[in-house]
Amino acid sequence: MKLKNELAWSVSRINLFRECKRKYYYRYYGSWGAWEPEATDEQKELYLLKNLTTLDIATGNKVHKIITQILRSSSQGKKFSTKGFCALFEKNFGYFIKNSESLLHRKFPKIGGLIRHEYSIPIPQEDIDESIKQGKLCIENFILSDLLKEIKSVKIDNWFFCRDFNFFSMDSIKVWAIFDFAFKNNDILKIVDFKTGKSRDSKKDVQSLNYALYFSKIHNIPLEKIEFLYHHLYPNKIDSFKFTSEDIQSIKSTIKKEYGEMKSLLTNKELNIATLDDFPKTKEINKCNYCQFRRYCEKKEGGVV
Repeated sequence: MKLKNELAWSVSRINLFRECKRKYYYRYYGSWGAWEPEATDEQKELYLLKNLTTLDIATGNKVHKIITQILRSSSQGKKFSTKGFCALFEKNFGYFIKNSESLLHRKFPKIGGLIRHEYSIPIPQEDIDESIKQGKLCIENFILSDLLKEIKSVKIDNWFFCRDFNFFSMDSIKVWAIFDFAFKNNDILKIVDFKTGKSRDSKKDVQSLNYALYFSKIHNIPLEKIEFLYHHLYPNKIDSFKFTSEDIQSIKSTIKKEYGEMKSLLTNKELNIATLDDFPKTKEINKCNYCQFRRYCEKKEGGVV
């Protein structure tokens, strides 16, 4: 049975829609079905390009995976060390860089690689070393944080790990909610979002509102008992805030509006079928220099962007 390409709302999806509709098309429609036996060369190329990423995002992804392992180990009562998990991060990150440099993703597109390696743009070793340093510091800060101590102080039954395919329905709209972690302490649900980039002040945004909506709807948790935490791991800092009923009404309206905008460009709205020409390229041409799809985009245009 083939996977069905469904229109859904998510923070990452709508952000890409806003950034460049052509890039959005390649990501969600052009690359779809590349894993099928009858897939075309175009689908396969777009799928390969879709899975490429940047050094910063790759670093953050590897840190998030280690944090999940730390939390899983804690839930199972296993002992662990800061040194051990930092070493594991460096090992995993090193494998990723080595595989990317050797362009292994061209043989196994699903594993992904770095955009710069695919386009033969050198990455200075000091940049890689800095990413390793930053990732290890994030892991160390989490392990030594008061937040982890608080998490470990509550019963495991009050921990919430996110599933790989985590979504809910809102007025027949499929809404993705891929949160990092959540736990309940003293009747307060705390949703945690780990940030691995350089610290900046955080505020209530679409992502945090989406997660609050998910827990209030799926787990029946009253809004006044939900707290959102942005844990900036580099450096160690936490921003927290709560939500109002007006916030929830706002995110519901936003999701409906943005879902409608994405749906309006479809050739067949019922079957979620899109046509390339209906998704124009961004007018901010400088963004094209950093886009993983630029090779294919240039090929379709018959020249340089």
